[in-house]
Amino acid sequence: MKILLVALNSKYIHTNLAVRYIKTYCDNCDIDIKEYTINDSIGRIINEIYLSYADVIGFSCYIWNIETVLKIAGSIKKITPGVKILLGGPEVSYDSKMIMKDNPFIDYILSGEGEEGCRSLFSCLEHNIPDIGNINSLTYRKGDGIVENKKGTLIKDLDKIPFPYRGENACDFKNKIMYYETSRGCPFKCSYCLSSTIEGVCFFSLARTKRDLMWFIDNDVKLVKFVDRTFNCGKNYFDLLKFLIENKKNTRFHFEISGWILDDEVIKLINSAPYGLFQFEIGIQSTNQDTLDTVYRKADTGILFKNIKRLIQKGNAHIHLDLIAGLPKENISSFRMSFNDAFNLKPDMLQLGFLKLLKGSALRENAREYGIVYESYPPYEVLKTDAISFKELICLKNIADMVDAYYNSGRFDTILSYIVGAFGTPFDFFSKFAEYRSKKISMNIKIGNVQQYELIYDFCRGNGDININLAKECLAFDYLMQGRNTYMPDFIRPDVSVDKQYIWNFLSDRHNIEKYLPYYAGTSTKEIIKSICVKYFKYNIFKFVRHPAFNAEDCIVFFDYGHKDRYGRVKYFPVQK
Repeated sequence: MKILLVALNSKYIHTNLAVRYIKTYCDNCDIDIKEYTINDSIGRIINEIYLSYADVIGFSCYIWNIETVLKIAGSIKKITPGVKILLGGPEVSYDSKMIMKDNPFIDYILSGEGEEGCRSLFSCLEHNIPDIGNINSLTYRKGDGIVENKKGTLIKDLDKIPFPYRGENACDFKNKIMYYETSRGCPFKCSYCLSSTIEGVCFFSLARTKRDLMWFIDNDVKLVKFVDRTFNCGKNYFDLLKFLIENKKNTRFHFEISGWILDDEVIKLINSAPYGLFQFEIGIQSTNQDTLDTVYRKADTGILFKNIKRLIQKGNAHIHLDLIAGLPKENISSFRMSFNDAFNLKPDMLQLGFLKLLKGSALRENAREYGIVYESYPPYEVLKTDAISFKELICLKNIADMVDAYYNSGRFDTILSYIVGAFGTPFDFFSKFAEYRSKKISMNIKIGNVQQYELIYDFCRGNGDININLAKECLAFDYLMQGRNTYMPDFIRPDVSVDKQYIWNFLSDRHNIEKYLPYYAGTSTKEIIKSICVKYFKYNIFKFVRHPAFNAEDCIVFFDYGHKDRYGRVKYFPVQK
């Protein structure tokens, strides 16, 4: 019996962990895996699945792919009526009978963990065993009816599940994110999260996890993203972080953690890690205590912010903070405070997400209590609540787009450090900037790099509290920090150019090379100048970048595009005119 497991990922760089777990756990079965994205041609996907000539086709189902999965599975069933269609994953685990009733082409749905259920089901199908009533968490057709078996218990000994990438070539994952987990479940009970429906947390052993992680390290995997709901809830996570520091090569690791339960020893360990080794995603969600209490979000905000500040101040780890708009009792004024509180921490990335009423979540069951109205189709996003209107959520989505484009991109650090304060608070700035953008250019229209610079320049020109000349220089500096640009837009081009002979003489001076560019020692001036860009600034932009303050002292800045600092930024240095 030939089995095909299909994953439709949201992006090409993603990989699917679930189908790999099932393949390695069912090692006595003939199983192939095919991965696509939701942006691939449905027709091409159907063609490839059909040509696999599989007897059983299993689909991994999530909110971002379920609609496409049902289209593909329905078409496959029409083409080959004898094929067995199996669905699994969070999007089909909580109303499996209804899904099968609405979609008669589905033969089986496995809810929750899929390893043991798949192995039992595949064995029964392989050996023509009709009685599948004892397979836990399985929903299936029997005669004209649909039967839902009793819910199974969680796998306690996770070590019996083989390493999901066993037998795979790491070269096949070049430039992709590889997913991994050290635990299943979560100790917290946030009512918007599916993990709150699972009792307890199960862990892979420390020894097993270390062996797995060495595979990623030895194979020079670019990025490993842990899918643990709360990585730092177990007793072994400190030892794992220490292990990764001790065995550092080129692989980076991304974790979702609870920031408020970090202790002093862990923070010191993280701050001792090599720069860029760790990425931490920390959910703030809201700073409104009534909101946090309502969704059973257990966190001491004071301790949380103190810990985040210590991590950000050191700067060794990439810190990604999350907010959720549309939570109960969070109105626009309250969210403004939450946004400002999070933004003022100055994280590397600030994600403004929107509440999803996930199937099986407690908040979905109690949505009416808080006047929550949400989409009836995936991803079930909030439309309005008793506290916030649909129009206000539209405004927040526009703000989220501007935060991604201008803050999270890291390409506008200098101009933002200057102008945000002119609007009172970060939220007020992004709100006004988003409003300006939506009036000038529809938010649905994607604009290019130069247009982004022009947009914020025009916005600054219309605000009397902003020194447009300084804003222009900040934008010019940000533009030049992106990389060598042979073309600079007229609106940010310096009024004064630096004499080419001055640049040649400066770079020909051995003492200047020793002082500013020692790694070019022994290199000819002709070769050095190929990597150097020199611009004149009316203001001391060098001092401004470090300590944002008005200074009319001019300077010349050398940008070295042949070298970058530890943060991946172009190296630069000022020279007094």
